[in-house]
Amino acid sequence: DSDLPAIECAPVQIEHVVSQLIQNAVDASVEISDAPEVDLRLKKAPRGLELIVEDRGVGIESTAIDEVFDPFFGDRPAGAGHGLGLTVSLRIVERHGGELRIENQARAGTRVTVWLPAKSPAEAGAAEADPARD
Repeated sequence: DSDLPAIECAPVQIEHVVSQLIQNAVDASVEISDAPEVDLRLKKAPRGLELIVEDRGVGIESTAIDEVFDPFFGDRPAGAGHGLGLTVSLRIVERHGGELRIENQARAGTRVTVWLPAKSPAEAGAAEADPARD
């Protein structure tokens, strides 16, 4: 979408974050349905770009929302992950100058929002003039 702002990022790292968020959403949803629904959206946000991942899964206990970023936190059975996915994702997003927020949905499920800062107008203009710079 041409209305979306350009961002400065390490693509492989952001791909890791997106993959982790999708995997978490699918894992949470599969507990409720054989055909999990995961919604992904990109949208323009103040001074940046938002990636929103929503699922209709089991949700996260409200008392555990702050703990999900702790290393080795998780309620999956042994061997079903290392408990580092959100910890690593948060660090990557923060290294990019962004934010990662998690909230429960009113009708079940979870919404994860990743905000990443837009390139400054000077950086965006330079990238348009020299596409090899990205």
